[in-house]
Amino acid sequence: MERLASRLEASTGLRAVSIGYPSTKLSVADAAAFVSSRAAEACGGAGRPAFAVTFSLGGPIIRHASLLSESSSRGGGSSGSSIGGNDGGGGGPRWLGAVLLAPPNRGSDLARELLLAPSTPSVVRRLFRFLFGPAVLDLASSSEVIAREWPDAPRPCGVIAGTAPRSLNPASLLLAARVFGGRAGGSGGRGGSGEGRRPARAHDGTVAVDETALQIPADDFAAVHAGHTLMADSREVAGLVTAFLLSGKFS
Repeated sequence: MERLASRLEASTGLRAVSIGYPSTKLSVADAAAFVSSRAAEACGGAGRPAFAVTFSLGGPIIRHASLLSESSSRGGGSSGSSIGGNDGGGGGPRWLGAVLLAPPNRGSDLARELLLAPSTPSVVRRLFRFLFGPAVLDLASSSEVIAREWPDAPRPCGVIAGTAPRSLNPASLLLAARVFGGRAGGSGGRGGSGEGRRPARAHDGTVAVDETALQIPADDFAAVHAGHTLMADSREVAGLVTAFLLSGKFS
């Protein structure tokens, strides 16, 4: 996200701060508290306005962080880049909006496959949980639970999804082809004619386009021909984020 943050500073004149978090050690809710605290520090204090630009798991995290800020402002108590400015109140930043890059807003069918499918060997389940930490359990929650329990994103909110099924990890790409259909590295289409085969879904190698949708539709949506891993480095993505920051729309 550092490259994207640098491009956003150059194109908008706003200060951009890239906030990391221990993604393999925290649940989504705990990561949200961590990011909220770091973002408040980066903005110069709790309640100061900020705009979130997140990647992948950062989308669910900023949704939960937004709820924490709202609770604090009522007196109740990322990976991403935070762009911030002036005074306000509350325990975290006062989020003015967000752009979510490749967010698993409805959870992850890849995570569900690896953690819940009967065909997944137990050693693979344990390895997956070890490598990706508690947050992956949240992503494997049912879409019904997520719709009921996850808060909305800060508004206005733009979502950018990737449509190029690419990954630096061949095993991940093969799994994505199995879960989402189509051919690994291809441009979509039906992944075979076998009976019971799932219809092909557009995806970026990790997150399907339909998984990026919020329960309340985003204020704007864009799809880019990019793979998941390198999406944040795309100049096209930087241009879209810049447009949303300045106008609340991608165009």
